[in-house]
Amino acid sequence: MSNCRSFCRNFLSFIPGLLLISLGIYLAVEKPHSNLIVSQLRESAELKEGKFGYDVWKDLNIYFKVNLFHVTNPENVMEGESPILEERGPYVYDLNVQKRVTQFDEELDELTFTVYRLYRFNKDASTGSEDDDIVILNSAYLGTLNTIASKAAAFLGKFGNSIHNLFPGTTDMFTRGKVRNLLFSGMPLICDKDKYKDLAMICNFLKGQKPPIISNTDVPDSYLYSFFSRNNDTETGPFTVNRGVIDKDALGNTTSYKKMRVTKYWSQKECNVVAGTDAITWPPMTEKLPYVTVYEPNICRQVRPRFKEEVTLNGIMGYRYEMDDSTWDKENSECYCLPNAKKVPQCLETGLMDIIKCQDVPVIFSEPHFLHADPILLEYARGLKPNPVDHATYITIEPLSGAPLSGAKKLQLNVKVTPLPGITLLSNVSTGYFPILWAEEVFINLFSFK
Repeated sequence: MSNCRSFCRNFLSFIPGLLLISLGIYLAVEKPHSNLIVSQLRESAELKEGKFGYDVWKDLNIYFKVNLFHVTNPENVMEGESPILEERGPYVYDLNVQKRVTQFDEELDELTFTVYRLYRFNKDASTGSEDDDIVILNSAYLGTLNTIASKAAAFLGKFGNSIHNLFPGTTDMFTRGKVRNLLFSGMPLICDKDKYKDLAMICNFLKGQKPPIISNTDVPDSYLYSFFSRNNDTETGPFTVNRGVIDKDALGNTTSYKKMRVTKYWSQKECNVVAGTDAITWPPMTEKLPYVTVYEPNICRQVRPRFKEEVTLNGIMGYRYEMDDSTWDKENSECYCLPNAKKVPQCLETGLMDIIKCQDVPVIFSEPHFLHADPILLEYARGLKPNPVDHATYITIEPLSGAPLSGAKKLQLNVKVTPLPGITLLSNVSTGYFPILWAEEVFINLFSFK
Protein backbone atom coordinates (compact mmCIF):
# COMPACT_ATOMS: atom_id res chain seq x y z
CA MET A 1 0.00 0.00 0.00
CA SER A 2 2.83 2.40 0.86
CA ASN A 3 4.40 1.65 -2.53
CA CYS A 4 1.13 2.56 -4.22
CA ARG A 5 0.88 5.84 -2.31
CA SER A 6 4.44 6.70 -3.25
CA PHE A 7 3.86 5.89 -6.92
CA CYS A 8 0.57 7.78 -7.07
CA ARG A 9 2.07 10.84 -5.40
CA ASN A 10 5.01 10.85 -7.82
CA PHE A 11 2.77 10.29 -10.83
CA LEU A 12 0.35 13.06 -9.87
CA SER A 13 3.24 15.48 -9.52
CA PHE A 14 4.18 14.74 -13.14
CA ILE A 15 0.68 15.29 -14.60
CA PRO A 16 1.12 19.01 -15.45
CA GLY A 17 4.31 18.27 -17.34
CA LEU A 18 2.77 15.29 -19.11
CA LEU A 19 -0.20 17.37 -20.19
CA LEU A 20 2.10 20.08 -21.50
CA ILE A 21 4.17 17.59 -23.48
CA SER A 22 1.04 15.89 -24.85
CA LEU A 23 -0.50 19.23 -25.83
CA GLY A 24 2.75 20.35 -27.40
CA ILE A 25 3.03 17.19 -29.47
CA TYR A 26 -0.59 17.58 -30.61
CA LEU A 27 -0.11 21.21 -31.60
CA ALA A 28 3.15 20.41 -33.35
CA VAL A 29 1.17 18.09 -35.61
CA GLU A 30 -2.06 20.08 -35.98
CA LYS A 31 -0.69 23.62 -35.66
CA PRO A 32 3.03 23.57 -36.33
CA HIS A 33 3.37 27.36 -35.89
CA SER A 34 2.35 27.35 -32.23
CA ASN A 35 5.59 28.95 -31.09
CA LEU A 36 4.26 29.70 -27.62
CA ILE A 37 3.71 26.02 -26.84
CA VAL A 38 7.14 25.12 -28.21
CA SER A 39 8.70 27.79 -26.02
CA GLN A 40 6.83 26.47 -22.97
CA LEU A 41 8.00 22.95 -23.72
CA ARG A 42 11.61 24.04 -23.88
CA GLU A 43 11.24 25.96 -20.63
CA SER A 44 9.61 23.01 -18.83
CA ALA A 45 12.57 20.79 -19.77
CA GLU A 46 15.11 22.96 -17.90
CA LEU A 47 17.11 21.40 -15.07
CA LYS A 48 15.82 23.95 -12.62
CA GLU A 49 13.95 23.35 -9.38
CA GLY A 50 10.21 23.42 -9.95
CA LYS A 51 10.45 22.43 -13.61
CA PHE A 52 9.06 19.17 -14.96
CA GLY A 53 12.37 18.21 -16.57
CA TYR A 54 14.21 18.64 -13.28
CA ASP A 55 11.76 16.40 -11.39
CA VAL A 56 12.07 13.62 -13.97
CA TRP A 57 15.86 13.93 -14.14
CA LYS A 58 16.42 13.91 -10.39
CA ASP A 59 14.85 10.55 -9.52
CA LEU A 60 14.68 7.72 -12.07
CA ASN A 61 13.59 4.10 -11.97
CA ILE A 62 15.12 1.83 -14.58
CA TYR A 63 15.63 -1.88 -15.16
CA PHE A 64 19.12 -3.33 -14.86
CA LYS A 65 19.39 -6.66 -16.68
CA VAL A 66 22.34 -9.03 -16.48
CA ASN A 67 23.06 -12.04 -18.69
CA LEU A 68 25.86 -14.35 -17.53
CA PHE A 69 27.95 -16.55 -19.83
CA HIS A 70 27.87 -19.98 -18.19
CA VAL A 71 30.85 -22.14 -19.23
CA THR A 72 29.68 -25.62 -20.22
CA ASN A 73 33.14 -27.17 -20.81
CA PRO A 74 35.54 -25.84 -18.16
CA GLU A 75 37.72 -28.97 -18.11
CA ASN A 76 38.22 -28.83 -21.88
CA VAL A 77 39.05 -25.11 -21.76
CA MET A 78 41.83 -25.85 -19.28
CA GLU A 79 43.28 -28.23 -21.88
CA GLY A 80 43.32 -25.62 -24.64
CA GLU A 81 39.88 -25.89 -26.24
CA SER A 82 37.65 -22.90 -26.94
CA PRO A 83 34.99 -22.13 -24.33
CA ILE A 84 31.44 -23.14 -25.18
CA LEU A 85 29.18 -20.55 -23.56
CA GLU A 86 25.53 -20.67 -22.63
CA GLU A 87 23.77 -17.40 -21.89
CA ARG A 88 21.86 -17.43 -18.60
CA GLY A 89 19.33 -14.77 -17.67
CA PRO A 90 18.33 -12.06 -17.81
CA TYR A 91 18.53 -11.51 -14.08
CA VAL A 92 16.58 -8.30 -13.63
CA TYR A 93 17.02 -5.67 -10.94
CA ASP A 94 14.91 -2.62 -10.20
CA LEU A 95 17.41 0.23 -10.14
CA ASN A 96 16.60 3.51 -8.45
CA VAL A 97 18.90 6.33 -9.59
CA GLN A 98 18.92 9.51 -7.52
CA LYS A 99 20.78 12.67 -8.49
CA ARG A 100 21.97 14.42 -5.34
CA VAL A 101 22.69 18.02 -6.20
CA THR A 102 25.60 19.63 -4.36
CA GLN A 103 25.96 22.93 -6.22
CA PHE A 104 24.10 25.31 -8.56
CA ASP A 105 26.12 27.73 -10.69
CA GLU A 106 23.77 30.25 -12.29
CA GLU A 107 26.58 32.13 -14.02
CA LEU A 108 27.81 29.03 -15.89
CA ASP A 109 24.24 27.65 -15.98
CA GLU A 110 25.44 24.37 -14.50
CA LEU A 111 24.62 22.08 -11.61
CA THR A 112 26.90 19.57 -9.90
CA PHE A 113 25.69 16.33 -8.35
CA THR A 114 26.52 12.78 -7.34
CA VAL A 115 24.58 9.72 -8.49
CA TYR A 116 23.20 7.31 -5.89
CA ARG A 117 22.17 3.83 -7.05
CA LEU A 118 20.15 1.16 -5.29
CA TYR A 119 19.51 -2.28 -6.82
CA ARG A 120 16.74 -4.68 -5.82
CA PHE A 121 16.20 -8.10 -7.44
CA ASN A 122 12.96 -8.39 -9.43
CA LYS A 123 12.05 -12.07 -9.34
CA ASP A 124 8.94 -11.70 -11.50
CA ALA A 125 10.79 -9.99 -14.37
CA SER A 126 13.78 -12.35 -14.28
CA THR A 127 14.43 -15.54 -16.19
CA GLY A 128 15.95 -17.60 -13.42
CA SER A 129 16.68 -17.20 -9.73
CA GLU A 130 19.46 -15.50 -7.81
CA ASP A 131 20.13 -18.98 -6.41
CA ASP A 132 21.04 -20.37 -9.85
CA ASP A 133 24.49 -21.98 -9.91
CA ILE A 134 26.78 -20.58 -12.59
CA VAL A 135 30.28 -21.37 -13.83
CA ILE A 136 32.08 -18.29 -15.16
CA LEU A 137 35.63 -17.15 -15.68
CA ASN A 138 37.28 -16.07 -12.43
CA SER A 139 37.97 -12.51 -13.47
CA ALA A 140 39.43 -11.60 -10.07
CA TYR A 141 42.07 -14.33 -10.40
CA LEU A 142 42.86 -13.59 -14.06
CA GLY A 143 42.82 -9.87 -13.43
CA THR A 144 45.32 -10.19 -10.59
CA LEU A 145 47.64 -12.28 -12.74
CA ASN A 146 47.40 -9.96 -15.75
CA THR A 147 47.99 -6.86 -13.63
CA ILE A 148 51.09 -8.32 -11.99
CA ALA A 149 52.37 -9.63 -15.33
CA SER A 150 52.17 -6.15 -16.85
CA LYS A 151 53.69 -4.29 -13.90
CA ALA A 152 56.03 -6.73 -12.13
CA ALA A 153 56.83 -9.81 -14.20
CA ALA A 154 59.56 -10.96 -11.78
CA PHE A 155 57.07 -10.84 -8.91
CA LEU A 156 54.68 -12.98 -10.93
CA GLY A 157 57.34 -15.62 -11.52
CA LYS A 158 57.98 -15.89 -7.80
CA PHE A 159 54.45 -15.78 -6.39
CA GLY A 160 52.14 -16.40 -9.36
CA ASN A 161 51.40 -20.04 -8.55
CA SER A 162 50.18 -19.03 -5.09
CA ILE A 163 47.58 -16.48 -6.18
CA HIS A 164 44.84 -19.05 -6.79
CA ASN A 165 45.04 -19.94 -3.07
CA LEU A 166 43.28 -16.64 -2.36
CA PHE A 167 40.13 -18.27 -3.73
CA PRO A 168 39.02 -21.23 -1.56
CA GLY A 169 38.71 -24.52 -3.42
CA THR A 170 40.04 -23.15 -6.71
CA THR A 171 41.59 -25.77 -8.98
CA ASP A 172 41.17 -23.99 -12.33
CA MET A 173 40.52 -20.48 -13.67
CA PHE A 174 36.76 -20.57 -13.10
CA THR A 175 34.40 -19.46 -10.36
CA ARG A 176 31.43 -21.57 -9.35
CA GLY A 177 28.80 -19.70 -7.43
CA LYS A 178 25.26 -18.46 -7.15
CA VAL A 179 24.09 -15.48 -9.15
CA ARG A 180 23.45 -13.36 -6.04
CA ASN A 181 27.04 -13.85 -4.86
CA LEU A 182 28.67 -13.36 -8.24
CA LEU A 183 26.83 -10.11 -8.93
CA PHE A 184 26.33 -8.38 -5.57
CA SER A 185 26.70 -10.32 -2.30
CA GLY A 186 30.24 -11.44 -3.02
CA MET A 187 32.45 -14.50 -3.34
CA PRO A 188 35.12 -15.21 -0.70
CA LEU A 189 38.73 -14.11 -1.09
CA ILE A 190 40.78 -15.19 1.93
CA CYS A 191 44.36 -14.30 2.83
CA ASP A 192 45.30 -17.42 4.77
CA LYS A 193 48.92 -16.44 5.37
CA ASP A 194 49.42 -19.15 7.98
CA LYS A 195 48.55 -21.88 5.50
CA TYR A 196 50.11 -20.24 2.42
CA LYS A 197 53.23 -18.30 3.37
CA ASP A 198 53.69 -16.91 -0.16
CA LEU A 199 50.44 -14.95 0.17
CA ALA A 200 51.86 -12.57 2.76
CA MET A 201 53.16 -9.98 0.30
CA ILE A 202 50.06 -10.20 -1.91
CA CYS A 203 47.78 -9.76 1.09
CA ASN A 204 49.72 -6.77 2.35
CA PHE A 205 49.21 -5.22 -1.07
CA LEU A 206 45.46 -5.91 -0.91
CA LYS A 207 45.17 -4.11 2.41
CA GLY A 208 46.53 -0.91 0.94
CA GLN A 209 45.41 -1.05 -2.69
CA LYS A 210 42.30 -3.17 -3.05
CA PRO A 211 40.85 -3.35 -6.56
CA PRO A 212 37.35 -1.78 -6.66
CA ILE A 213 35.62 -5.16 -7.05
CA ILE A 214 37.00 -6.33 -3.67
CA SER A 215 35.35 -5.24 -0.42
CA ASN A 216 36.24 -5.68 3.24
CA THR A 217 34.45 -7.92 5.73
CA ASP A 218 34.39 -7.90 9.52
CA VAL A 219 36.90 -10.78 9.55
CA PRO A 220 40.60 -9.82 9.25
CA ASP A 221 42.25 -10.94 5.99
CA SER A 222 38.87 -12.00 4.61
CA TYR A 223 37.36 -10.19 1.63
CA LEU A 224 34.51 -10.48 -0.86
CA TYR A 225 34.60 -9.87 -4.59
CA SER A 226 31.69 -9.32 -6.95
CA PHE A 227 30.92 -7.46 -10.14
CA PHE A 228 28.48 -4.80 -8.96
CA SER A 229 28.57 -4.48 -5.16
CA ARG A 230 30.69 -1.33 -5.45
CA ASN A 231 27.82 0.29 -7.40
CA ASN A 232 25.04 -0.69 -4.99
CA ASP A 233 23.86 1.67 -2.24
CA THR A 234 26.73 4.00 -3.13
CA GLU A 235 27.35 7.36 -4.77
CA THR A 236 29.48 8.04 -7.84
CA GLY A 237 30.72 11.24 -9.39
CA PRO A 238 30.62 14.13 -9.05
CA PHE A 239 29.17 15.14 -12.41
CA THR A 240 28.45 18.62 -13.73
CA VAL A 241 25.82 19.25 -16.42
CA ASN A 242 24.31 22.23 -18.21
CA ARG A 243 20.87 23.27 -16.93
CA GLY A 244 19.59 24.51 -20.28
CA VAL A 245 18.26 27.78 -18.82
CA ILE A 246 20.52 30.15 -20.78
CA ASP A 247 21.25 27.90 -23.77
CA LYS A 248 18.32 25.57 -24.42
CA ASP A 249 20.36 23.47 -26.86
CA ALA A 250 22.98 22.70 -24.19
CA LEU A 251 20.43 21.12 -21.84
CA GLY A 252 21.80 18.04 -20.08
CA ASN A 253 25.26 18.23 -21.62
CA THR A 254 27.86 16.80 -19.23
CA THR A 255 30.69 19.29 -18.75
CA SER A 256 32.69 17.66 -15.96
CA TYR A 257 33.27 14.17 -14.53
CA LYS A 258 35.08 13.65 -11.22
CA LYS A 259 35.88 17.38 -11.26
CA MET A 260 37.61 17.06 -14.64
CA ARG A 261 36.42 18.85 -17.77
CA VAL A 262 39.23 17.07 -19.60
CA THR A 263 40.11 13.65 -18.17
CA LYS A 264 43.48 11.90 -18.19
CA TYR A 265 42.49 8.41 -19.26
CA TRP A 266 43.34 8.53 -22.95
CA SER A 267 46.31 9.46 -25.11
CA GLN A 268 44.81 12.47 -26.94
CA LYS A 269 42.95 15.50 -25.63
CA GLU A 270 39.95 15.18 -27.94
CA CYS A 271 39.13 11.79 -26.44
CA ASN A 272 39.45 13.14 -22.90
CA VAL A 273 36.98 16.00 -23.34
CA VAL A 274 33.87 15.41 -21.23
CA ALA A 275 30.75 16.06 -23.32
CA GLY A 276 27.39 14.46 -24.04
CA THR A 277 24.17 13.80 -22.13
CA ASP A 278 23.38 10.95 -19.75
CA ALA A 279 21.10 9.42 -22.45
CA ILE A 280 18.03 10.43 -20.41
CA THR A 281 17.97 14.24 -20.62
CA TRP A 282 17.85 15.74 -24.11
CA PRO A 283 17.22 19.24 -25.40
CA PRO A 284 14.25 19.65 -27.74
CA MET A 285 15.39 19.17 -31.33
CA THR A 286 14.97 21.89 -33.92
CA GLU A 287 16.08 19.50 -36.68
CA LYS A 288 16.73 15.81 -37.24
CA LEU A 289 20.32 15.24 -36.13
CA PRO A 290 22.58 12.66 -37.83
CA TYR A 291 23.77 11.51 -34.40
CA VAL A 292 23.47 12.34 -30.70
CA THR A 293 26.29 12.39 -28.16
CA VAL A 294 26.25 10.52 -24.85
CA TYR A 295 28.92 10.61 -22.16
CA GLU A 296 29.27 7.10 -20.76
CA PRO A 297 31.14 7.07 -17.41
CA ASN A 298 31.40 3.27 -17.40
CA ILE A 299 33.94 3.56 -20.20
CA CYS A 300 34.96 7.22 -19.65
CA ARG A 301 34.24 8.34 -23.19
CA GLN A 302 31.74 9.86 -25.56
CA VAL A 303 29.65 7.59 -27.77
CA ARG A 304 27.55 8.74 -30.69
CA PRO A 305 24.46 6.69 -31.54
CA ARG A 306 23.49 7.48 -35.12
CA PHE A 307 20.03 8.16 -36.51
CA LYS A 308 18.43 4.97 -37.78
CA GLU A 309 14.74 5.59 -38.37
CA GLU A 310 11.53 7.27 -37.32
CA VAL A 311 9.36 5.05 -35.13
CA THR A 312 5.93 5.39 -33.55
CA LEU A 313 5.38 4.29 -29.95
CA ASN A 314 1.83 4.41 -28.61
CA GLY A 315 0.92 6.90 -31.29
CA ILE A 316 3.86 9.25 -30.70
CA MET A 317 6.60 9.67 -33.29
CA GLY A 318 10.21 9.48 -32.19
CA TYR A 319 13.70 9.42 -33.67
CA ARG A 320 15.58 6.20 -32.99
CA TYR A 321 19.35 6.52 -32.60
CA GLU A 322 21.49 3.40 -32.42
CA MET A 323 25.14 2.51 -31.91
CA ASP A 324 26.55 1.00 -35.09
CA ASP A 325 29.93 -0.09 -36.38
CA SER A 326 31.02 3.53 -36.90
CA THR A 327 31.72 3.62 -33.14
CA TRP A 328 34.70 1.40 -33.83
CA ASP A 329 36.01 3.16 -36.95
CA LYS A 330 39.70 3.93 -36.68
CA GLU A 331 39.06 7.70 -36.70
CA ASN A 332 36.57 7.36 -33.83
CA SER A 333 38.46 4.89 -31.65
CA GLU A 334 42.21 5.17 -32.22
CA CYS A 335 42.84 7.68 -29.44
CA TYR A 336 41.15 5.31 -26.97
CA CYS A 337 43.94 2.78 -27.51
CA LEU A 338 46.24 2.52 -24.49
CA PRO A 339 50.00 2.96 -24.93
CA ASN A 340 52.36 -0.01 -24.70
CA ALA A 341 55.70 -0.07 -22.87
CA LYS A 342 57.20 2.12 -25.62
CA LYS A 343 54.32 4.61 -25.22
CA VAL A 344 52.94 3.73 -28.64
CA PRO A 345 49.13 3.32 -28.80
CA GLN A 346 48.32 -0.38 -28.81
CA CYS A 347 44.88 -0.96 -30.33
CA LEU A 348 42.94 -4.13 -29.67
CA GLU A 349 40.83 -5.93 -32.25
CA THR A 350 37.94 -3.90 -33.69
CA GLY A 351 35.08 -3.73 -31.21
CA LEU A 352 37.21 -4.02 -28.06
CA MET A 353 38.27 -1.35 -25.58
CA ASP A 354 40.60 -1.67 -22.59
CA ILE A 355 39.04 0.25 -19.68
CA ILE A 356 41.63 -0.45 -16.97
CA LYS A 357 42.57 3.23 -16.64
CA CYS A 358 38.93 4.24 -16.51
CA GLN A 359 37.63 1.66 -14.03
CA ASP A 360 40.86 0.49 -12.39
CA VAL A 361 40.05 -3.12 -13.25
CA PRO A 362 41.69 -5.17 -16.04
CA VAL A 363 38.53 -5.64 -18.09
CA ILE A 364 37.90 -5.36 -21.82
CA PHE A 365 34.68 -3.65 -22.91
CA SER A 366 32.67 -4.63 -25.99
CA GLU A 367 29.10 -4.60 -27.18
CA PRO A 368 27.07 -7.71 -26.26
CA HIS A 369 27.99 -10.90 -28.12
CA PHE A 370 30.81 -8.93 -29.81
CA LEU A 371 28.30 -7.02 -31.93
CA HIS A 372 30.10 -4.80 -34.49
CA ALA A 373 33.42 -6.42 -33.51
CA ASP A 374 36.00 -8.34 -35.53
CA PRO A 375 34.39 -11.72 -36.43
CA ILE A 376 37.61 -13.48 -35.43
CA LEU A 377 36.58 -13.03 -31.79
CA LEU A 378 33.74 -15.50 -32.32
CA GLU A 379 36.21 -18.22 -33.31
CA TYR A 380 37.39 -18.36 -29.71
CA ALA A 381 34.19 -17.70 -27.76
CA ARG A 382 31.64 -20.25 -29.00
CA GLY A 383 27.90 -19.86 -28.51
CA LEU A 384 27.64 -16.12 -29.16
CA LYS A 385 25.16 -14.87 -31.76
CA PRO A 386 25.37 -11.09 -32.20
CA ASN A 387 22.38 -9.27 -33.64
CA PRO A 388 21.42 -5.57 -33.46
CA VAL A 389 17.83 -6.22 -32.39
CA ASP A 390 18.90 -7.76 -29.09
CA HIS A 391 22.34 -6.29 -28.54
CA ALA A 392 22.54 -2.72 -29.92
CA THR A 393 22.47 0.29 -27.61
CA TYR A 394 19.71 2.69 -28.67
CA ILE A 395 17.63 5.67 -27.62
CA THR A 396 14.31 6.86 -29.08
CA ILE A 397 13.65 10.58 -28.58
CA GLU A 398 10.45 12.56 -29.11
CA PRO A 399 12.04 15.51 -30.93
CA LEU A 400 9.77 18.39 -29.93
CA SER A 401 10.09 17.85 -26.17
CA GLY A 402 13.36 15.90 -26.04
CA ALA A 403 11.53 13.25 -23.99
CA PRO A 404 13.10 9.76 -24.23
CA LEU A 405 10.41 7.32 -25.34
CA SER A 406 12.53 4.19 -24.92
CA GLY A 407 16.17 3.27 -24.63
CA ALA A 408 18.76 0.77 -23.47
CA LYS A 409 22.49 1.04 -22.79
CA LYS A 410 24.24 -2.30 -23.28
CA LEU A 411 27.80 -3.43 -22.60
CA GLN A 412 29.75 -6.66 -22.24
CA LEU A 413 32.66 -7.41 -19.90
CA ASN A 414 35.50 -9.62 -21.13
CA VAL A 415 38.91 -10.71 -19.88
CA LYS A 416 41.86 -11.67 -22.05
CA VAL A 417 43.00 -15.23 -21.39
CA THR A 418 46.53 -16.20 -22.36
CA PRO A 419 49.14 -18.70 -21.12
CA LEU A 420 51.51 -17.09 -18.63
CA PRO A 421 55.04 -18.44 -18.19
CA GLY A 422 55.40 -20.39 -14.97
CA ILE A 423 51.70 -20.33 -14.04
CA THR A 424 50.68 -23.98 -13.83
CA LEU A 425 46.91 -23.43 -14.03
CA LEU A 426 47.27 -21.50 -17.30
CA SER A 427 49.95 -23.60 -18.94
CA ASN A 428 47.62 -25.24 -21.48
CA VAL A 429 44.95 -22.60 -22.14
CA SER A 430 44.43 -20.97 -25.52
CA THR A 431 44.62 -17.22 -26.08
CA GLY A 432 41.39 -15.31 -26.57
CA TYR A 433 38.94 -12.73 -25.24
CA PHE A 434 36.64 -14.49 -22.78
CA PRO A 435 33.12 -13.03 -22.28
CA ILE A 436 31.89 -13.00 -18.69
CA LEU A 437 28.56 -11.17 -18.80
CA TRP A 438 26.62 -8.51 -20.58
CA ALA A 439 24.31 -6.01 -18.95
CA GLU A 440 21.81 -3.38 -20.00
CA GLU A 441 20.07 -0.46 -18.39
CA VAL A 442 16.54 -0.12 -19.75
CA PHE A 443 14.81 3.21 -19.29
CA ILE A 444 11.33 3.03 -17.75
CA ASN A 445 9.61 6.18 -18.91
CA LEU A 446 6.48 7.96 -17.81
CA PHE A 447 4.48 6.85 -20.83
CA SER A 448 5.07 3.11 -20.13
CA PHE A 449 6.71 2.48 -23.47
CA LYS A 450 8.82 -0.63 -23.81
